[in-house]
Amino acid sequence: MKNLKIVIHILLSVFLLGCAEKGVYVGEKKDGKRHGQGTLTFSDGRKYEGEFKDGKQDGQGTETYSDGSSYEGEWKDGYGPLYKKGSLISENKFKPYTRYIDTISLRIFSLERVSDTFIKDVALIYESMFDAKKIIDPIIQKHFLKTLQKFYVYQRIGLISPDFNRGFDCCPRRGKYQHNHVDFIWEKEKNHEIHRQANEIVEHLLHTITTVGFYYAFPDEWRWDKKDSPINLAMQEAVDKGHYNISSYSDLLNRDRKGYAKVTAQEFAYWVILAEWNYFYLVGGQNDEFNLHTSSQIASKLPLAHKLYLDTVAKVIGPPDKNLLNKWYKFK
Repeated sequence: MKNLKIVIHILLSVFLLGCAEKGVYVGEKKDGKRHGQGTLTFSDGRKYEGEFKDGKQDGQGTETYSDGSSYEGEWKDGYGPLYKKGSLISENKFKPYTRYIDTISLRIFSLERVSDTFIKDVALIYESMFDAKKIIDPIIQKHFLKTLQKFYVYQRIGLISPDFNRGFDCCPRRGKYQHNHVDFIWEKEKNHEIHRQANEIVEHLLHTITTVGFYYAFPDEWRWDKKDSPINLAMQEAVDKGHYNISSYSDLLNRDRKGYAKVTAQEFAYWVILAEWNYFYLVGGQNDEFNLHTSSQIASKLPLAHKLYLDTVAKVIGPPDKNLLNKWYKFK
């Protein structure tokens, strides 16, 4: 029933979006549909100029927005900005963050002293999660990406640890990117756990995707603050069966119950996804927190978690490119 609700919600959103985006068209047509070069003006002030195919923006085009900004590039099946891969921008108006990349509907902010190479590689690893995968559902994936944009979800990057970045604020001092974030990704140096760098990148990207992105995109499934949500029921199954040890978070439970619910759920999601991808090699061996390391183990031991993975995660993202990860894993 909950999956049916998601499908109905997404289909309704797509229908309403389609109605809103009919706009006024001037240009070439084929078989009664927009096809070739044309201009489409929307009621909200946007204007698209470029190529169309079978009634949709498809090919090279430029969309200009009411605030004067624009997106120019490749469009596919009516979508462009959702999958836009931007370049590294240096700008001081979002201090303490001095650089950022907008890529596939996520903004990645960086503090000073982080290398440009590292910022770009984090973006590449994130982008590779959206490369063509066998069971990704394009409608659900686009719903998720629109959610990232709607709620201004972003990822933060810093150097080494908080101790090396004293005086920074959690959020940009201006703009709409404020509280929809979780962990930093810390760029390590050779004497600061460089062997954990690949895992650091994947873990904290997944925290952002699940704890914030999925929370808003799939509220029936991923509400970590709702006791009987599927993510919490799946986590409780893992705890009860002895596969997820949350004893290390007991101090947090005593201080911050909401924070405890959030952290235990986000760590559980990370472990499950890593195992479903068969990427546990990034962890570097056994650990005391989670003892299932493969997709087959999750499927047989934790059916609730496996179902949640198939119903949501696998329809949106897939494993990042190992070649990109191994650049940061080879120091182990």
